[in-house]
Amino acid sequence: YALHLRDLGYPVNMVNAGAASSHPNTDSEGPGFENFKAEMYWSFRKALEAGEVHGIRDVETQRQLKATRYGNTPRGKVAIESKPDYRKRVGGSPDRAEAVIMAFLPPVRTDALVGWEMDSMEKESIWR
Repeated sequence: YALHLRDLGYPVNMVNAGAASSHPNTDSEGPGFENFKAEMYWSFRKALEAGEVHGIRDVETQRQLKATRYGNTPRGKVAIESKPDYRKRVGGSPDRAEAVIMAFLPPVRTDALVGWEMDSMEKESIWR
């Protein structure tokens, strides 16, 4: 869908969910994450717990959000089940759940965007 929206002229950031997490190690600020996908899901979970998410009325999206499993790697990092594992267990793809989760992404992480290039001045301005 992202490519279609981009073709229609909408601004779209392509996200690489397999990119390295910006918080890979467990510390006093919270758990470590296996990859950016796990970090996105956890961030969304925290937003739900804080009451910051409202109005998800689509039954299929709710089902996908509830069905997605997470666990810990042998190194103690939070990991989200892979799409093939989800498909095998549930059937179909968690595409709606992932779309909602990506809509709640914190400010742009340029290293997790696909095909994104900017100079160092632009990078610095995003993180201020």
